[in-house]
Amino acid sequence: MALALVVVGPIKGQAQEAPTEAQVAEGLSFEIPAIWSVESLTIQATQNVGSIVDPDIRMRIRATARLQQATFGFVSQIDDVTVLAPVLPEGHVVELFGFASARLYRGEWEYSFDFQGSPFEGSGAPRSSFSGRTVLRDSHEHRAVIAEAEARQRSAREAQQAAIDRDSARLRHLLGRGEFRGESSQGGSVWPFEVVDVVLDANDRFTGQLTWLTLSSVQRINGIITNGMMIFENVEDIQRGDAVLNCVYRLALDGRETALGGFSDCAQGLVQVAFYPEEVIAERRARRAAGIVILRDALAAGAAVQARYDEPDRWGCARLPCGKRTVSEFTITFETFDPNDNLFSGESLWSSGSRYAIEGRIDGETIAFRETDIRENPSNRAPEFQSYHGRIGAESVTGIVCRDAVIDAPCRDPYATDTRFSFAFP
Repeated sequence: MALALVVVGPIKGQAQEAPTEAQVAEGLSFEIPAIWSVESLTIQATQNVGSIVDPDIRMRIRATARLQQATFGFVSQIDDVTVLAPVLPEGHVVELFGFASARLYRGEWEYSFDFQGSPFEGSGAPRSSFSGRTVLRDSHEHRAVIAEAEARQRSAREAQQAAIDRDSARLRHLLGRGEFRGESSQGGSVWPFEVVDVVLDANDRFTGQLTWLTLSSVQRINGIITNGMMIFENVEDIQRGDAVLNCVYRLALDGRETALGGFSDCAQGLVQVAFYPEEVIAERRARRAAGIVILRDALAAGAAVQARYDEPDRWGCARLPCGKRTVSEFTITFETFDPNDNLFSGESLWSSGSRYAIEGRIDGETIAFRETDIRENPSNRAPEFQSYHGRIGAESVTGIVCRDAVIDAPCRDPYATDTRFSFAFP
């Protein structure tokens, strides 16, 4: 009995020395993609690099695999529809060349395979593996999906264009009122402004006059309405102050009579605009027109007005807005007025006793005059003649003072334009 047991042992061990081709084929079937089946397998060479007790079988194999269902590849995505193209038909066969390793574990062979090349690369995937709706390229369904997508895109473009057209038309109407107000901001700094004398042409281009209310600057702007937006740039100084030129402002409507956007090129920040209601603009224009009539009557009558000279405290504050300012009062007396050329002359009298001859003109809603001579000079100081540039309002004139006697050009000294003047109508 002892001899019999010794003999049977080696015989059983030898039966496990190498797996059969059928066993290797079964192991291979678990290693290849599930849509492929092993058609055939041949072991071309075998070597046990382990031992009889712990076999490690290395084999060179050649096999064929057959595709169980057709495969497809991704072409494109049209909205929520995936377009596919056929890759391989059902029944397609590929040859596999490579190596297999087998080791025993708990009485069963465990396999690993190393193929030469990538036999399954680019073989696609079953149609069922693609989520959502799928169509085949160049099929009737594909053409219908394209037509539906184009119709949706066309509708979206038309809706977008309609919105642009509505905004453009609204901006034409608002700019046609001739004036608006707004403010630019950057960080904690805010600069309010007002735009008047807006003229819009048939090509949606417009011009206007922009006044910076705290920067002593008056500038000409050029703009355009395009793609439902208003874009303008301050291109030229009418009255030079602290505001820089060539800032580009881009605004889109964010309400019925308000617009929001940003400015760039000169710096970068935010800008918002509010358009005056038509009744407010009509009232403002009527009051300014009445103010012009009152001022012309005062010029013709040789009236005298009390004026205010408002300048920064040079030791405490240099620019507007500023709480530390020096205010002086002086009297302007009009002496002559030519209503045809809108030219006038007169005199300014200061509390120091100094008297200056002045000459100037009215141009629409603006007034400008300059000192031309000194008639009385109690201090005997050499005079420094100045010019005054203002805007005519409903009840008064407000403006800036320039340290030169030029009224046909912007101030040559931008650092002096924080000095302001004003006078009420008599």
